[in-house]
Amino acid sequence: MRASPRTQPAYYVAFVMLLLAVGVGLGLLATAWNRSTGGARIAVSRAEPQECPTGEGAPACFRFEITNVGSEASQVACTIRSSEGLLASFLNDEPDYRYTNQLDPGTSFSVFTKVVPAGAVDVGAPIVECEPA
Repeated sequence: MRASPRTQPAYYVAFVMLLLAVGVGLGLLATAWNRSTGGARIAVSRAEPQECPTGEGAPACFRFEITNVGSEASQVACTIRSSEGLLASFLNDEPDYRYTNQLDPGTSFSVFTKVVPAGAVDVGAPIVECEPA
């Protein structure tokens, strides 16, 4: 009597190889997903009007809260943009700011900006964008 095709050893070997290939594929997919969702992710709050420090010479200042909402600590690099007719900078008079300490997940720090009109009548809040450095 002949063995049915499903009980032959080659069938079992092929089935095991297929299961291994599927397992490896799922493992690679999970690893790639963890890399894309892990790491440091930086969130920037809305601008909060603040009184400008004495001597800054700016009519408007704003505070932004920078938070690491990711899963790993990181340094942070921020840039500032302003609307047309406004000159905006961080309090160090630069358009870039770098937080050189490691910002742990779930922790925050504040950055302060100043805005000076350069032809504009209304002074509005600048845009601050930050990313892991």
